[in-house]
Amino acid sequence: MLSLWLVGSPIGTLWVVPLSAALAGFTVVRWVTFLGGDSRAQHAAGLMLAFLPNSLGLSSKLLTDAVSGHLCIFWAWLLYLGFKERSGWFLVASLPVLWLLQLFKPTYNLAWLLIVGAAVLWLRTRSMLKWVAIALVCTLPVPLYLSARNFSDHGIFSASLLGVSSAREYLQARFAAEELGISYAQAQREIRDRDAQAIAERTWPSSPSGRRYLVKQQEFKRFVAEHPIATLRLMLTEMLQQFFAPQEFLFLSFVDEVPVSLRVLGSILTLLLWLSAALGLWRLWKTGDFQSGLWLLGFCGYFLGTASIVHHVGARLRLPIDLMAIPFAAWAFYVTRQAHNR
Repeated sequence: MLSLWLVGSPIGTLWVVPLSAALAGFTVVRWVTFLGGDSRAQHAAGLMLAFLPNSLGLSSKLLTDAVSGHLCIFWAWLLYLGFKERSGWFLVASLPVLWLLQLFKPTYNLAWLLIVGAAVLWLRTRSMLKWVAIALVCTLPVPLYLSARNFSDHGIFSASLLGVSSAREYLQARFAAEELGISYAQAQREIRDRDAQAIAERTWPSSPSGRRYLVKQQEFKRFVAEHPIATLRLMLTEMLQQFFAPQEFLFLSFVDEVPVSLRVLGSILTLLLWLSAALGLWRLWKTGDFQSGLWLLGFCGYFLGTASIVHHVGARLRLPIDLMAIPFAAWAFYVTRQAHNR
C-alpha cells in the first residue's frame, strides 16, 4: 500500500526489502555493540543477518514476512534500549515502528503483552511508569482503527478476520484428521464444506466475510470448550515444530521441494543459531543480566504462540525471533574468544 501511494506501482515494493534489511543489519550491529562486542562481533552479527537463509529466501518470496521481520527487530531494539537506558524517548520512538508492524500483520495487535513483560523485568523507577503507560495506550489506535473499518465493511468489530479462520481450518482440521483417521487435506475440505453451508444459511451480517467470521468463531469456540487439552497439545506441538523448522526458504526460492539433506542442514543452522544465542544469554546471566534471557524467551513464546494455530508454515512466522537471536549469538562469539585469549 505504501509503495502504491508513493509511486503508483507495486514495483516500488521491491525497494522496500533491501531498505528494511539494511535497517535490520544496522540494528544487530548496534545491539551487539551495546552488549560490549568488539568489531569482530559486530562483523559476525552483520554477516549472520546478511546470510541468514530464511531472511534471504523470504525477501524473494514473501515480502510481508521479510519486511515485518526486519522492522520487528528494530522495534525490539528501541524497546530494549528504552528499558535498559531508562529512556522514555526510545519507547516513544518505537511506537511508529509498531504502528507499521500492526498494519503489516495482525500478530502485532497484542504487542502490549511484550511491553508489559519488559516493564515487569526492567521497570525500577516511577519516572518510567508514565512512559510505559503512554506506550501501552499507543498500542491501541491501529487495532481500533482496523476494527472500526471491519465493523463498517463487514459488521464485525475485530482487527482481523483471519485468526479464527486459521484456527478452524488448520488447528481444528488436524484434530479432525486424528480423530476420524482421514488425511489432513480431507479434514480441511470437510470443515470448509460444512462452514460454507452454515454461511449460506445466515442472513446477517450482509458481508460474506462477516458471516464466515461468525460461523468459524462459533465452531472454534465450541471445539476449544469441548477439547481444551487437545487444543493445548496441538498448539504446543505446532510451536515445537516451528521452532525446530529448518532454514529452508533460500532453497525454496530455486526449487519446489527441498532435498532432505538441505533440510537437515537448515535445521542444523537453526540449532547452531539458537545454541549460540543461549550461550550469549547465559554469559549475560552470569554478569547479572538475567532479564535479557527472559525477555527473549518471552518473544519466542509470543511469536511461536501466535503462530501455533496454523500449520505447514515452517519457520516463516519464526523469522522475527531468529533475527533477535543474532546479536546475542554474535556476543557469545565475542565472549568465547575473549575467554580463549586469556
